[in-house]
Amino acid sequence: MNLTKAITSLIIVSLISTVSLSISATSNQQHGSFMVKNKNVKGYQAYHNPSNFTPLFNARKTGFKGSTFENSNLVKPYEKQDAATTHGPLNSPWPMTSHDIRHTGRSPFNTTLNQERVEKWRFGCSGYINSGAIIDQNGMIYFGSSDCFLYSLYQNGTMKWKKDLYRPLESTPAIDENGIIYIGSALDNNYLFAIYSNNGTEKWSYYTGNLVTSSPAIGADGTIYFGDWNGIFHAINPNGTEKWKYQTGDAILSSPAIGADGIVYCGSHDGSLYAYYPQNGTVKWKFPAGYWIRVNPCIGDDGTIYCVSLNNFLFAINPNGTMKWKTDVDAGTSPTIGPDGTIYAGWDTLYAINSVDGSVKWSLPVSGAIEGSTPCTSHEGVIYFGTTNGDVYAVNPNGTIRWRKTFVESQSPAAIGEDGTIYIGMYTIFNGRFIGYLCAYGPGPQKKMTITEPKPGKLYVFGKEKGETQSGITFAIGKVTIVAEPTIPLEIDHVDFYLKSIRSGSEDWIFGFSDNKSPYEWVLNQRITNPVIRIPPLCYITIAVTAYYKGGCRWGDTINKMLYFHLL
Repeated sequence: MNLTKAITSLIIVSLISTVSLSISATSNQQHGSFMVKNKNVKGYQAYHNPSNFTPLFNARKTGFKGSTFENSNLVKPYEKQDAATTHGPLNSPWPMTSHDIRHTGRSPFNTTLNQERVEKWRFGCSGYINSGAIIDQNGMIYFGSSDCFLYSLYQNGTMKWKKDLYRPLESTPAIDENGIIYIGSALDNNYLFAIYSNNGTEKWSYYTGNLVTSSPAIGADGTIYFGDWNGIFHAINPNGTEKWKYQTGDAILSSPAIGADGIVYCGSHDGSLYAYYPQNGTVKWKFPAGYWIRVNPCIGDDGTIYCVSLNNFLFAINPNGTMKWKTDVDAGTSPTIGPDGTIYAGWDTLYAINSVDGSVKWSLPVSGAIEGSTPCTSHEGVIYFGTTNGDVYAVNPNGTIRWRKTFVESQSPAAIGEDGTIYIGMYTIFNGRFIGYLCAYGPGPQKKMTITEPKPGKLYVFGKEKGETQSGITFAIGKVTIVAEPTIPLEIDHVDFYLKSIRSGSEDWIFGFSDNKSPYEWVLNQRITNPVIRIPPLCYITIAVTAYYKGGCRWGDTINKMLYFHLL
């Protein structure tokens, strides 16, 4: 080791003087969010799977229950109650996709405390998340993932239970007044599952055969409505038996909405929007949109039905099945309705549409596409949604951006909790595998972690900081200690450290070290090796650190570019 130090000392001066000057001064080390390259492919994937994209990298428990904020900041939409004797949708902050049976996407709660895009926790799972979150009357959160699990989380992001259904889950669940959760599966030999929300045990399952990506809706009498990829629209009794079914002309990906009179509306890939009588499934009428209807309809306060077809049009349809108007919104996401009746829809642009005549009130270009992340609105009219480019938007009712947060791709519809927290699913790829996150933006304790050492733009020699580099890029010679500081150290389960060589010929990350005791750190004191290509002693590396909180939350941070030199 003394010989190594002696040899290395002879070249330190020349390395510092030549390498530091040769590094581009415009290249800066960045600590922070993980980014993915943009994806701009219009339309859903053929099998609704996430699209291919290249990530640069993407790799929580406080025990509070219920809202801790003043009731004056909330709009009281319902009385919290015990499980009812009926089977209708649960009277809760967010019981199904787009909030209610009309799929308005309107929350009765205010988000004025959520103005600074604060992400308080991320719950991680081993699959992508297209499923939206739902919330029961106690604030418990439920969602599915492609890893085949249905998850139940407390408001602080700690997992209560998870149920393995052995098939990917892509639809958003719905919950009834007895606390039964309904969700469909999407692989082979599929089912609609009924799950007890208190402990995750299965009540019953109803066989469909083909994929179910249609999110269920629950009628006032407890009937569960949904479609499957065989093109069959199902009505299921609360005990799991078939009430009726109807065969459409093509696959059903659309999720049904229910009008005040009980009429059920759902789109099909055969290009029609269907209106069904709830008693026996007789078709009241079907509206020919001209092309696939993949997304969900929504229903206005006056009974007008709004749906989007892949021919780019947003249609306004009278309750008798005649067209009121149509407007080009470039296809994209499911439409939803703001508190003032404005319709929100779009693809790479969010459109605000006047519900009276279909005129465009304003439009907002966004990064990527608004695909599966259906917009929702708070009581004060702020619109929330995610994009395929990895941005979560909060947009004011006048079309200006309130805040914007960049993380990874989102095709999950957002939900709003009683305290104004925004819940939205996101995902990325790490070492060839999907990693999904349910992210929570809003007030409350934060479960995060940051890399505090080495510092950006500093020179380190054998573990000691020696000053700043001229280029602004961190440069370490010999031993260097990577230090991670979580916001709640006592709730950490473990912290993992990874690295990879930039331009090494491999995108794979090399596992470095796992630390389960504070302080959480890794002493890097060896030459970087890679089985694909020989890496020189002097190379650029990327360091990634992920902190795993007890209960399932996790947080990652990176040093995107650091120059590292080691002989051995």
